[in-house]
Amino acid sequence: MTVSEDFQLGADFARALDAGDPLARFRGRFAALSGRIYLQANGLGLASREAEAAVEAALAAWKQRAHRGWEEGEQPWLTAERLGALQAPLVGAAADEVVATGTTTQNLHVLLATFYRPAGRRTKILADELNFPSDVFALQSQVRLRGLDPAEHLVLVKSRDGRMLEEDDVVAAMTDEITVLVLPSAIYRSAQVLDVARLTRAAHERGILAGFDLSHSIGITPHALDRWDVDFAFWCGYKWLNGGPGAVGGLYVNRRHFGRRAGMTGWFGVAPARQFDPDLVYEQAPTARAWCLSTPHVLSAAALEGALGVFHEASGAPTASAARRSSSSSTTPTCRSDSARASWCWHAAACWPPARPTPSRAIRAWSRPTSVAEPLLNVRGLAAGYGPLGSSTASTWMSAGATCWRSWAPMAPASRRS
Repeated sequence: MTVSEDFQLGADFARALDAGDPLARFRGRFAALSGRIYLQANGLGLASREAEAAVEAALAAWKQRAHRGWEEGEQPWLTAERLGALQAPLVGAAADEVVATGTTTQNLHVLLATFYRPAGRRTKILADELNFPSDVFALQSQVRLRGLDPAEHLVLVKSRDGRMLEEDDVVAAMTDEITVLVLPSAIYRSAQVLDVARLTRAAHERGILAGFDLSHSIGITPHALDRWDVDFAFWCGYKWLNGGPGAVGGLYVNRRHFGRRAGMTGWFGVAPARQFDPDLVYEQAPTARAWCLSTPHVLSAAALEGALGVFHEASGAPTASAARRSSSSSTTPTCRSDSARASWCWHAAACWPPARPTPSRAIRAWSRPTSVAEPLLNVRGLAAGYGPLGSSTASTWMSAGATCWRSWAPMAPASRRS
């Protein structure tokens, strides 16, 4: 891994970077744990004042408005599309391609019910053995629901070292028996970031649909799902998005699939104008809302909406409340290209480095410009580097706060190696 020339080991250097960081004012927004440096945001993000206030406001609306809270007040409870629009810039998508709904595993089931259609020789799902177990369990279930055996029809790409995936191995496994690819965008066991654009392109060249679990990357790495032409994606809201324990998840569907019949349906996937129609006629919503099933989890969604407001404030983009108050606001918030390493940076960690020796294959640092059409985050992080937990490097960044990452070169896709 490449580091900048001015990098220094030691807490003093890291604290100096913290002191000069333009986002330092956001540190006080989070409920820091006294005397501790928090390294578990890859499992649960810290609570923000904004998330707490949003939940309290939702409770107050429940008490004061009862059922009218669905439609009245500054923050009506019909949140799936509103929260989708807030997350769209984080994944590089249009507002109508993203909804806040369900959970990670539930959304994977909903998406595969649509996009996994085994036929002829193409009967297999391609995944990997390093993925979070819940994703693999869902994939196994989807294969069994088609009357097939996961041992034969779920192909798991093997890791050569137990920590990372070789993208060439993934591409080699894209045979004419594969119908859909489901991979994580970042490997939670090692923090390896996959080259989603390359893998999607390779899949499409072979007639394979490409879907990704963004749970370990949304909020901390740049995404451009539309530009990369990803078919679908899904994620959680409780890690780097700081939505709280059990926070509502999110999903993305590329607009070219709009109009495709959703494989699982419920009343929240109905076209809004027909949602309360008593007739038993299902008219599917014309956007990603078609992949929603049921009523939003209002209190969970409130916490996530409050947390997302911090991202947008840090980026210079309008919050949801400000966007509604401004008649000139666009549907999808945008941001200044270079302003937005948002609230995650105060968690003081990316994914845990494994307690193993540094891999012999270093990851080459890379950089590319971001534009307002791209995601909110222009990240400089340690996610591409690993070291034993007791090493001096790990000790430095653990002891001094996340902005010490700024001294490292920008994070690289794992396929670009020296």
